[in-house]
Amino acid sequence: MTWENQMPWFVLERLFHTTSHLENLSLSLVQLALKFFDHIFQSIPLSSNKGLECLRGTKHILDLLRNSLIFSTTNTEGDTHGWQPIPSAGILEEVGIKFTRVNSSNILDIKFHNGVLQIPPLLIQETTETVFRNLICFKQCQPDCRPVITSYAILFDNLINTAKDVNILLEKEIIDNWLNLEDATRFFNKLFLDTYVKEYYFLEFNKQINSYCRGYWPSLRAYLVQNYILTPMGIVSQVAAFILNVCTVFQTFFKK
Repeated sequence: MTWENQMPWFVLERLFHTTSHLENLSLSLVQLALKFFDHIFQSIPLSSNKGLECLRGTKHILDLLRNSLIFSTTNTEGDTHGWQPIPSAGILEEVGIKFTRVNSSNILDIKFHNGVLQIPPLLIQETTETVFRNLICFKQCQPDCRPVITSYAILFDNLINTAKDVNILLEKEIIDNWLNLEDATRFFNKLFLDTYVKEYYFLEFNKQINSYCRGYWPSLRAYLVQNYILTPMGIVSQVAAFILNVCTVFQTFFKK
């Protein structure tokens, strides 16, 4: 599926309605087309009349897929013109942010509240990059489309810098990786290369994350994790300090 060879949707509809066994089908053409991509995005299928109605006027399959992925996406509050990166998943975990998987019909349904980051699941396999690149390319060729898919790719590029970051999202079942860790990391880091980005859909979201990370307790927690928990010498020094304190207490007690 590439941007250059998209067959007009009305042609597909005409072919679909001339199918001889059409009366035996319980699914519409829209539902059948979206079902093909279920294994990649693992989102809740659009089953409501409202959800299916919003896909009327589709130009082609790529347009259908994009509209289904961003269904129910509301206009963001605040500024979208600007750029403010966030730390990787590993660093966010150090400050105490928890990652959880959330089931949604919208891959952009990413939320942050009280130190919990909720993200819908995503399958990473060989065809995933092709799908995303064509969705991003489609936006570049359609000025009236909001850059939501491109913003999604940028957000994941922020979250994933190393294999450790991939492992964190794997453990939380946010991503289902069918590639090796190195390829999965490169997948996110190169997904939106050579792409012109004018607006960033998750700008206010990133500001919330960064504001949380700058808080006193998250900063203190990250400092302790980085300097006393992650290093073997840090663990040894903690144990030694504990033993020393116990010996001091006993020494004081027996002197009495």
